[in-house]
Amino acid sequence: MENGHVKYFTFAAIDVDKDQHVGGDNHGSKIIVAPFDGERFDYETGIE
Repeated sequence: MENGHVKYFTFAAIDVDKDQHVGGDNHGSKIIVAPFDGERFDYETGIE
């Protein structure tokens, strides 16, 4: 959050089921950051 508004969302993703992921294998995880205009959202929905 910045200045009381959401600026982005973060998600974690992996290419196998969590119980199949072990250290040192070929599978990898990624962090996805999605920008979000929280100030505009708050304005449009009447949240202050």
